[in-house]
Amino acid sequence: MVEDKLRLLLLKGSLTTRAQRFILANTADVHDEQSRIGKVSIMFGATKSAYERALQSHKRHNRQHGYPMFIQRVDVMDGFWTKPAFIHYMILRELRKPESQRLQWLFWFDADTVVLNYNVPLEIFLPPENDETLNKINVLVADDWNGLNNGIFGIRVTQWAAELFAGILAFRDFEPDTHLSFADQSAMEILLKKRKGVNHVGKVPQRWFNAYPTDDENPQDPWVHPGDFLVHFAGRPNRETHMNHWLDISEQLLEKWNKPLTQTTYLEEIKQFWNHTKTVQEARKNRWEKETEHLQTALKNAIITLNNTPKNDTPSYQSMVQALKEAEDYKKKIQKYKGDFMKEDLHRIKEVKQKLNEASKVLSDDAAKTQAALEEQRKKEEEKKKEEGAQQRKEHDSGGTNGVP
Repeated sequence: MVEDKLRLLLLKGSLTTRAQRFILANTADVHDEQSRIGKVSIMFGATKSAYERALQSHKRHNRQHGYPMFIQRVDVMDGFWTKPAFIHYMILRELRKPESQRLQWLFWFDADTVVLNYNVPLEIFLPPENDETLNKINVLVADDWNGLNNGIFGIRVTQWAAELFAGILAFRDFEPDTHLSFADQSAMEILLKKRKGVNHVGKVPQRWFNAYPTDDENPQDPWVHPGDFLVHFAGRPNRETHMNHWLDISEQLLEKWNKPLTQTTYLEEIKQFWNHTKTVQEARKNRWEKETEHLQTALKNAIITLNNTPKNDTPSYQSMVQALKEAEDYKKKIQKYKGDFMKEDLHRIKEVKQKLNEASKVLSDDAAKTQAALEEQRKKEEEKKKEEGAQQRKEHDSGGTNGVP
């Protein structure tokens, strides 16, 4: 393979420094060819020893589970934007391969993450395979008190993922007036809340793979517990000092921290999480399908009501025409969603349906009142005709006896 030849040239010293940096930035550790998960990270500039030690904790974890890890060691964009650029590159790189040869998931890890429990495989965090409901989950993320924290997350290798990171990269240029408090992280958070993103997100408990350090003997979430996969030093002052303390713990492979998977809370907690997630998503989907059916029924009944009512200029008739148009337009709109509905849509479809039903009822009531008034008028006219007929007969009879002795 080309990458093998490049590595050989690198070992022989036959490449320029620039070429060496490029190869080091874009090759992975030796790994299990059958692995379906890869790790991605960046580390460039005058990196400090704590970060290199942290990387070694990942390499140990990779060797144990057979994961390739791709490290970007060249800063190609300003600020924090090399990160989404490299992730986008890696997604496209995998998508170019035949599907049978691709990595199925990529897990991003910031450089300030330290593996504590090497017995935790990344596979356990993934949504169950071949599940129609959960197959739509394309990204695994966790929140902290600032919202999304994308220091660690999993992304399924799909066209959707490529489009997401293309959007993240383009965000600051196409939405220059939007304030991004945390640069690419904020752009990612905004896009994941959009229609095209929200149904593809698995928002997992923070401690699964994004726990924060603490010295508390009885820590609460989101602080790290013995047996947790790793610790993340996001926003931590004196970061190197804290990292070195936890790196000592990591490298000692202490039983308190490096527990067998079966002695952690992961397996049962993850099972419960995905079961609950599936139940919630199926309930939302069923509710949406019922609401769309109800809207279709309301449209059908409204059309019948309108067709049975003579065209007129009454407010109820005009309101009905307007409500029917809005409902038909909304129906066309939601057909374009292709299942990517949002929580707000459930409220909106009920509003459209309710407005249509109310307009239909008002028109029906007015039509009934009009019909009743017409019927009453008809009866009065018939009664009047009867009275006039009776009067005419009476006058006729009276006139017929005039002059009779």
